[in-house]
Amino acid sequence: MATVASCVRWVLSAARGKTEQLQQVVLRGPVSQSAMALFTAHELVEALDPIACDGAEKNFSIEGVSTDTRTLEPGMLFVALRGERFDGHCFTQQAVERGAAALVLEVTRQHELPQHPVPTIWVRDTLGALGALARYHRRRFGIPVMAIAGAVGKTTTKDMTAHLLSAHGAVHKTPENWNNQVGVPLVLLGLRSYHTAAVIELGTNHPGEIEQLCRIVEPTHGLITTIAEEHLEFFGSLDGVEQEETALFRWLATSGGVACVNLDDLRLRRYHSMLPSVLTFGTTADAMLVASVRFEPQTLYPIVSLEWQGMRAEARIVQPGYAAALCAIAASAAAVSMGALLDVIAAQLAQYRPPPTHGYARMVVQSADGGMTILNDCYNANPASMRCALETLAAYPTNGRRLAVLGDMRELGAASPAEHRRILSFARERADALVLLGEDMHRAAIELGVPALLADDHARAAELVRQIGRPGDVVLVKGSRTLALEHVIALLGASTP
Repeated sequence: MATVASCVRWVLSAARGKTEQLQQVVLRGPVSQSAMALFTAHELVEALDPIACDGAEKNFSIEGVSTDTRTLEPGMLFVALRGERFDGHCFTQQAVERGAAALVLEVTRQHELPQHPVPTIWVRDTLGALGALARYHRRRFGIPVMAIAGAVGKTTTKDMTAHLLSAHGAVHKTPENWNNQVGVPLVLLGLRSYHTAAVIELGTNHPGEIEQLCRIVEPTHGLITTIAEEHLEFFGSLDGVEQEETALFRWLATSGGVACVNLDDLRLRRYHSMLPSVLTFGTTADAMLVASVRFEPQTLYPIVSLEWQGMRAEARIVQPGYAAALCAIAASAAAVSMGALLDVIAAQLAQYRPPPTHGYARMVVQSADGGMTILNDCYNANPASMRCALETLAAYPTNGRRLAVLGDMRELGAASPAEHRRILSFARERADALVLLGEDMHRAAIELGVPALLADDHARAAELVRQIGRPGDVVLVKGSRTLALEHVIALLGASTP
């Protein structure tokens, strides 16, 4: 069996100062729906294999790709996508007025749309066309591409991995959580010649999406964080989740890529013997990258120890809880698989800080009014991440009490009632008081007879926390993204993380 030890180590030959400057360009700044890339008319036709073209015989080029007329700039290609609440075909005139150099439209709309004075490329499916453009562009770059999937922790693992690799070169990464069928292609279209590696997050909530994304990204390396309850409304069971997420491993097995396998996950563990090129990691002694974790008593910051091929290193992670430690271990494995040095990884881990957010976060500590401490973990929630957050709350050092503001966990399908009851049973043993938002949480509390305060909106939830909160109390805030619980945190006077 080939292992990652035979992989060629990649490094950036540019000067250190230039590297840091490039990283700032790549990794900071607002995300737009426009991704700069360059295509000639010939390359567009070659990439898209269109059904028909109007004006494509003209000698034109594309300076970028956009799916949103609000951010489209002159010289860009406009790809008209259809969504649940919008249809880009309704905005073709605005795209032309804003200077679109060409349009990509669905051929079924050919006879109902006006003729435009710019080249128009007619395809069967514009979403598929966006993916085809991204795949064409990605193939221009012979760099290692790490794909990160999994039910829990993939965004933090992605951010950490990119940070670790940035010591060796300019890394292109998925901004925030642009991990779906639209976001991933737009991210890939941002690849440039100065990038030495890419870290791409793959998300899914329907069967087949990971496989589709792999066909676009064509990763050379891949990591699945864990298999856990997610989107059960569409996957049906943990077996369904496993089948979907491990499509990444099946791609790597076929393409000859390197798979990073988490031996601490019992469902993932069995895959290491099925893959031709693998790096195993975990807290078990039989892992190739062996990790152990201890915690600072005063902060609950994890101190992660790593051992790889006889070398040892240790790093303090400035983010509380076991989830941060697990992400750091996974990111270290990803970086090692791509040739990063262990001592560099440890130094980078110690410097890692969670990226700025829009009020929501993944386990960020904030100060609030009344001397309370907020554990802001409100970006999203499923049963696995909820349990991990509650364990962090239970262990967090405080002389006060531990309160939990919990919202519904969405997209659990028929399993939702039982999963919410399990979480509340788990929470009542780890929190001194519960404030609950959402019909599923309310119903579960009533069915179990759990003593909890029920809130119908953000303002009421914040009011209840103020009523029961005291100086020194620690308040966990967590729920699914659709509940936008960052508004509760803002009402409690916490500053934006």
